[in-house]
Amino acid sequence: MANHILVRFIQSLQAANYSKKTIQAYVQANMAFLCFIQKKPQQISQADITLYLAHISQRVHSNTLRATYQALKKYYAGYLKRPFFVHMQAPKRVKALPGVLSKQEVLSMITNTVNRKHHCMLSLLYGSGLRVSELVTLKMQDIHFERGCILVKAGKGRKDRMTLLPRNISNDLLAQNRIKKGIAYIFTNKKGQRMHTRTVQKVVAQAANRAAINTQVTPHTLRHSFATHLLESGVDIRYIQELLGHTKLQTTQQYTHVSNRELGKIKSPLDML
Repeated sequence: MANHILVRFIQSLQAANYSKKTIQAYVQANMAFLCFIQKKPQQISQADITLYLAHISQRVHSNTLRATYQALKKYYAGYLKRPFFVHMQAPKRVKALPGVLSKQEVLSMITNTVNRKHHCMLSLLYGSGLRVSELVTLKMQDIHFERGCILVKAGKGRKDRMTLLPRNISNDLLAQNRIKKGIAYIFTNKKGQRMHTRTVQKVVAQAANRAAINTQVTPHTLRHSFATHLLESGVDIRYIQELLGHTKLQTTQQYTHVSNRELGKIKSPLDML
């Protein structure tokens, strides 16, 4: 029922050139809300939205709660033009520092991975700072060997950008280039289809396990480590912003909090006694 009701909403998002992933997230959040409330959209009140957000706030991460709020706001305020959100405050964002690995931990993950395809995946996630969604959609034609860079097409926010091509894996990619057409995906499964993001997540988790890393490691952890290690090596934060594809410098500045380049130079007052 809910999916049928949201058809025109979906069409409006498609017309506005929203990504499939964003549309799916908005639809799922609104469907879950309607299934919980058991009302039609025209019958929904501000109290219903407040009740639902309070209900899920005890069960989901703060980021999920904020995403649900934004999805409901997009439909009821943006599409249906209902005034519910004028006086409603968005859930507070919990500012957690991103998880970052040491250089030795990253090296251990990569060197202990024997499978060449998996080795290349890990190398690109860390060496190029790619998102997992960008890695699985990477094509041979996106690799610019002579310039030493990678073209990331329609990344987050549907923006193109250039990032680094690590020299250490150039030969592996050149070998792939000789057997694959330019439009072919670099990473495919046994059926020749594009690799699924869940497969990459498993590859990363298994590599972390082999490297005896006890904390949770995801593809995004390698991206965080890419940015932090560049910052620690003295690369200007604005270059890092471009490589990551961040629209706002503020997003990139989170890495200044986890970088230990300057922190290591500060002495504890205990050590000065």
